[in-house]
Amino acid sequence: MLSLSIIVFSTGQKRMLKKTLKYLMKRVDLSGLSVRWLISDDYVDDPKIDNAACRAFIKEMGLFEYCYFPEKNQGFGGVINYMYRQVKTFYVLHLEHDWKFLRQITLRPLIEIMEAHQEITCIRFNKKITKAAAQVFWPNEPERQRQFGPYILTETKSWTTNPTVYRTAHMLQALPIDDREDSEISMKENLSALGFRSYSLGRPGETYVKHLKGVQAGRY
Repeated sequence: MLSLSIIVFSTGQKRMLKKTLKYLMKRVDLSGLSVRWLISDDYVDDPKIDNAACRAFIKEMGLFEYCYFPEKNQGFGGVINYMYRQVKTFYVLHLEHDWKFLRQITLRPLIEIMEAHQEITCIRFNKKITKAAAQVFWPNEPERQRQFGPYILTETKSWTTNPTVYRTAHMLQALPIDDREDSEISMKENLSALGFRSYSLGRPGETYVKHLKGVQAGRY
């Protein structure tokens, strides 16, 4: 059976995490997959954030096989570097705590596409992207579209921390990423430098996820 790790990256915002998990369960079909659940809750010292309550909620759920609860802030880079090294599956659904799935998505067919096409490093789920977003899509993006049965994937210029299915081996090659304020940029630079190829589900303009507005605090 195909296997997948779901890594959820949290920062002590229980309300956001609950909503993210609600829509993950409601709209993402995991059937036909062996799933391993992992979560990190990076410590953030801010009066609006309650790591203790969030971590208690995570434990009470009984969903996650592996939890990482650092007692001091690790930052985005530090958490990414640590969590991907705990993965034991070939594929990962990368999911931060403040994203809502808007449409039904079945993951097994997408992983089967990646199994058959080793050049595909990731399949990302986008917010609304248009042709005007030149930093993401090429001007001739229809030529970058590939048909796989009922699914269309569009090759993109960029990498994302939107909800994304990543090939674990490629992510591990891109690590470590810099543990700094712009460590997300470091991750994208490393993946690009390795010559990996990023794909988006659907055509430009299709919307699969929405970014929720949580507390912006701490070094994450």
